[in-house]
Amino acid sequence: MAKFNITDASGSRQDIEFDVTEYKAAGEAGLSLTQHLNRKYNAPAESSILEQCMQQSGMFLKADRAAGIQPPTMKEVLEGNGIEVSMGSIVRNDGAARHGVSGRLLFPEVILQIIESELSSNYGDFLNGYDSMVATTQTVTSPLVDQPVINVTEPQSDEYRSQPIAQLSEPAALVTITVAEKGYRIPTKSIGITISDQALQATTLDLVGIAMTQQANYERIRIVEEAITGMISGDTDAAPDDAALTPFNADTLDSSIDADGALTQKAWIHYLRQNYRKMTISHIMCDLDTALAIENRAGRPTAYGIGDGSSLSDDPRSPRIDALFSIENLGLTAPRVLLLDTAVIGANVIAGIDSRYAIRRLTNVTAAYSAIEDYVMRRATSFRVDYGENSHRLMDDAWSVMHLVNT
Repeated sequence: MAKFNITDASGSRQDIEFDVTEYKAAGEAGLSLTQHLNRKYNAPAESSILEQCMQQSGMFLKADRAAGIQPPTMKEVLEGNGIEVSMGSIVRNDGAARHGVSGRLLFPEVILQIIESELSSNYGDFLNGYDSMVATTQTVTSPLVDQPVINVTEPQSDEYRSQPIAQLSEPAALVTITVAEKGYRIPTKSIGITISDQALQATTLDLVGIAMTQQANYERIRIVEEAITGMISGDTDAAPDDAALTPFNADTLDSSIDADGALTQKAWIHYLRQNYRKMTISHIMCDLDTALAIENRAGRPTAYGIGDGSSLSDDPRSPRIDALFSIENLGLTAPRVLLLDTAVIGANVIAGIDSRYAIRRLTNVTAAYSAIEDYVMRRATSFRVDYGENSHRLMDDAWSVMHLVNT
């Protein structure tokens, strides 16, 4: 149990105390420890409850030479005496030490916040691109989750179109939502760090944060790549009957395609437009060579005419007497591209999605609790961050997979 004296939003000071079970309570509420403490103790706008506790525990993440502050070593954090080294001893009115295991108790949340901050601040990276494709993120407290099935097949069929209805009669149920017989498993991945006794004094808190962030970035990319492969090719580990999507070949949209890896303007426009009643392709996933095939597709309009850019037969911007037509309902927008390794998605594959309905992400927030509890209670010198995260297809009709192969 750690004790602190904090200032709440009203400006009043109060003594608070909490132990490792607060991590579990936060997880069950779908919150981080920082968010949980802010809500529980009515945090002021200028500083979170965690920040106040960190300051009182000497858990500084950056050095301030003018103030004589430096990040504590891991030895100080593990032994709970960072406060004495960084700020001098703080003692309660009754003479008892204000802090005992405070450094050890706060350390997991400090590291988690560092990792989250660093990952979310890298706005142009792979993870941010994937986040923009996720339709919904659901926080759960179990590694096994039931899958709701949304059936909209009937209203998309001419046989089951909406019908006139008599007064006070019930409408036909064209959209149904049920819980499937299957459930999705959320695998838990760990990022661990072990510090030898000899290195405890030389390793500071900020250095640990940098090392853990680098590893977290790598591990989360691998988690996302595995999820993408499963959503396209099927994932029998996450769900036994989660089948692969059914692709089609580009030459079915343009018979002039006669080689693997080739694409034409006609096939590309038909691909983007063909399922307009069900979806609008907002994002596509492919490897770099396939992205170049899209860019260099035959018949692509250029500033000087039609073709690969080498033809200078016509400049449509030159003056002329003409009446160009405009299409009212083409509805095409430039899809955003997420580049993947060929090993993840395969060669000559374009997977397009409507990001509003395509991907559901599940996060098991209690996955990290057992690791944190073990670290705090056993006074271990090893620490791990557990990720319980997986993604799966929300609606199959929001996906369209095309292969650039010649049949």
